Amino acid sequence: MRLFFIRHAAAAARDTWTGDDSARPLTKDGAKKMRQSAKGLKKLVKKIDLIITSPALRAVQTAEILGDIFKKSKHITSVKLEPGSSYLDFLKLMEEIGPDPESVALVGHEPDLSLILSALLTGDADSQSIGLSMRADLRKSGCAEVQLAGVRATLINFFSPSVLRKLGG
Repeated sequence: MRLFFIRHAAAAARDTWTGDDSARPLTKDGAKKMRQSAKGLKKLVKKIDLIITSPALRAVQTAEILGDIFKKSKHITSVKLEPGSSYLDFLKLMEEIGPDPESVALVGHEPDLSLILSALLTGDADSQSIGLSMRADLRKSGCAEVQLAGVRATLINFFSPSVLRKLGG
């Protein structure tokens, strides 16, 4: 299975937002940049079968933009990708979706996505040391592509948002 770890696009600033954090929306510029990044990703990736997103509004909006570009993708929301999610949550999510989708985009948050990615790539899922031996920080609208085999993965690509935006025009 090919997995695409995608960090949500730029959202309203946490320090000035007065509402519930899960309701922080994307900024206009964040949505625009995500659309460009998604178009760039589409030039590199033919299809994404399933888009799974955190229930936080900023992630949902990011996933919607991704879905506008990858039109045939199915969409689901999972609390297993909400802020604070863990490697164990990820494993449970993968068990729930099963082996059928060939390609899955996971739209979520930092540092969660990077920690899950690190555990997959290093095989070190110890909660005390996860992310210490290897850490791949995803920038907003960034994407890491891995080939998943069981509970281990091989890094295929790591796309910065600026590269994806350039490709997307």
